[in-house]
Amino acid sequence: MLKLRKVFFTALAVCLGMIVNAQVTTSSISGSVKDQSGKLLEGAIITATHQPSGTSYNTVSKKGGSFNIPNARIGGPYKLAVEYVGQKKYEVEGFSLILGETYEITVVMGEDVKQVSEVVITGGKRKSATEKTGASTNINQRLLTTIPTISRSLTNFTALTPQSNGTSFAGRDNRYNNIQIDGANLNNNFGLSSDLLPGGSNQPISLDAVEEVSVNVSPFDVWQGGFTGAGVNVATKSGTNTLKGSAYYLFRSEQMNGTKIGNTELTNLAKQSNKIIGATIGGPIIKDKLFFFVSGEVEEEDRPGITFTPTGGSGTGNISATPIDSLRKLSNHLRTKYNYETGAFDNFPNFQTKNYKVLGKIDWNLSKVHKVTLRYQEMVGTDDQVVNGSSIPNAATFTPVGGSGINRLPNNRFSLNSMSFANSNYAFENTIRSGALEVNSSKGGNWANQFITTFTRTSAVRVYDGPTMPAVDIFNNNGQNYMSFGTDPFSNNNQVKNDIFTITNNFKLYKGKHTLTFGGTYDYQFVGNMFMPGSQGHYVYNSLDDFINDRAPIFYSYLFSLVPNKDAVFAAELKVGQGAAYIQDDIAVNERFKLSIGLRADLPIYPQKPIENPNISQLTFPNAEGNNVNYSTGIW
Repeated sequence: MLKLRKVFFTALAVCLGMIVNAQVTTSSISGSVKDQSGKLLEGAIITATHQPSGTSYNTVSKKGGSFNIPNARIGGPYKLAVEYVGQKKYEVEGFSLILGETYEITVVMGEDVKQVSEVVITGGKRKSATEKTGASTNINQRLLTTIPTISRSLTNFTALTPQSNGTSFAGRDNRYNNIQIDGANLNNNFGLSSDLLPGGSNQPISLDAVEEVSVNVSPFDVWQGGFTGAGVNVATKSGTNTLKGSAYYLFRSEQMNGTKIGNTELTNLAKQSNKIIGATIGGPIIKDKLFFFVSGEVEEEDRPGITFTPTGGSGTGNISATPIDSLRKLSNHLRTKYNYETGAFDNFPNFQTKNYKVLGKIDWNLSKVHKVTLRYQEMVGTDDQVVNGSSIPNAATFTPVGGSGINRLPNNRFSLNSMSFANSNYAFENTIRSGALEVNSSKGGNWANQFITTFTRTSAVRVYDGPTMPAVDIFNNNGQNYMSFGTDPFSNNNQVKNDIFTITNNFKLYKGKHTLTFGGTYDYQFVGNMFMPGSQGHYVYNSLDDFINDRAPIFYSYLFSLVPNKDAVFAAELKVGQGAAYIQDDIAVNERFKLSIGLRADLPIYPQKPIENPNISQLTFPNAEGNNVNYSTGIW
C-alpha cells in the first residue's frame, strides 16, 4: 500500500506546474447520515454496490455525519446499505449514477419501510438529488437508444445541449471544444473541418459502444478545463456479471428516399446505399472481479460522386461542354505513350466511404480499494473526394490578368465547361488509435485517488488510384481549361498527423466538512503537416494538340524537398505541452449549502524552439512606442 501511494504522489508531483483536460469518467455518491431526531451520526458504515457487476464501494460517515464515495462506476442500478449500532439497517436500491455528476442523499435511520416508484427503501427515509456544478447536459443510454439518428454520430446527441448546434457551444468556434473518450483526447485538432471528431465522414466510435455522454459548458470545478466551448466526455460500455451481446444490421438506399417535391415526381434517382453491420459482447471473466467488453462495426457507403457527363456521352447528369471525343483521344494517348490509365470519363463509378472500428475494454476490481480500467479503440477508414476544383500549386508565380500567365484557369476541373478523369480523384485515409489506463482508489472515506494516462494517434493522408502522375490542365480555343488529367495537384505527399499523450492525477482528502482536491495534468502533443502542392509536377498546355505533339507547356511548377535523401517532408512539425496544477476545497456548510473554493494555474509548454528565419530577424518593425526593433522568429 505504501509503495502504491508513493507512485500516486510521484505522479502528482510530476504533473504539478503543468492545461487540465476534464477527464470525466466516473460518478460519485455523497450525503449525510442522521437519526430520526436529527442527530448527525458519525461512524456509520456505508456500502454502495453496482448490482450488475457486483462492484462495491465502502466508506464511513465522518464528523457531522457526512460521507463520500468518489470515482464510482456510472450507471446502475445501485444498492446503498447503511449500518449503525443501535439502528435498523438502512437499504435503498434502484438508483443510477450519472457521468460526472454527484448523487446526493440524506439518510435518516428509522424503523419504517417504504416503496417509492422504482426505488426500494428499507429501514429508513431518504432524500436525494443529483448535484450539478455548472451548465451541463447528460445523454444517457435511454436517449442514445431512442432518439432517431441517421448518421449515427455523436453530433446528433450533443445538439441536444441548449447552448449548442451540435459542434459549436455557447457561441464558440468548434475548435475550442475538448472531446474525450474514457479520458483520452479525441479532438479534431487540426480543424480543417467543423466536425466535432476526427475521421472526416467516418465516425471514429460506434454508438453501440457508448454508455453515456456528458456535455459541460461552464463547469465550476477547477479540475475541469482545457476548453472555452464545451467539454464533451464520453464513457464507453463495460461488462457485467451477465454475459450479453448484440448484433445489428442497417441498410438504406435511394429507394427509401422520397420521390416527390410538391407536385413534381422525381425519376431516375441516383444509386446510393449505406450498410452497417456490427456486434457487441460483454460479460464476466471472473464474477464480481474481472469484466470484458468488445465492440466491432463495419460500414460501407456508396454515393454519387461525379455528376457531369461530356458532350456526346451518356447524357446522364449535367452535360459538360467538353467533347467525349477529346477525352477519348487524350486517354488513348496516355495509355499508349505513358502506360497510364486515366480511368472513366463518362458514367463515373460512385464514391465510397468505408471504415471499420473496434473497441475493447477490461474492468478489474483489483481490491476493495483499487479499481482498474484498460481500454483500446481503433478506426481505419477511407472517404472518396473529387479532384481539386481550379486551384493551382505555387499561385505566387501567376502573372497579372491580361498577361501571358496561368491566370486564365477559371473552370472547375469538373464543371459545365471542363472535365477530368476518375483516376484524378483522391480519397482521405483516416486512422485513429486510442488507449486509456485508469486506476481509481479510495480508502474508507479518508482519501481517494484517480490516475489516468492516455494516448491518441490520428492520421489523415491522401491516397489515390494508379501511379503518381503530373497534374496537367489543357486549354481550349477560348483560352480556358477544358480538360485535365493526372494526380490531384494537392494530394501527393499530403498528410496530417497528431499524437497526444496525457497523464493526470487527482487526489481527494476528506476532513470533516471539507473535501480537498489536489490535482495536476500534463498534455503532450505532436502535430505534423506534410503539404507539398505540385510535388508530382503541374503543367498547363495551350491545347490538346500541343500536349500530344510534345510542344512546350505555357506553365509548369514543381515543389521539391531540400532535405537530403527525403522526397517527402513534414514542412510543419510542432511539439507542444499543456500543463496545469489546481487545488479545491468543497465545504459542506450544512445539508443545503455547499461552498467550493478553488485555484488553478495553466501553462503552455514548448519543448522545442521554432526554427529561426535570419532574414526576418534582421528586419526592424515599430513597437508600441513607435521605435524600430528586431523580432526573432526563433523564440516563442
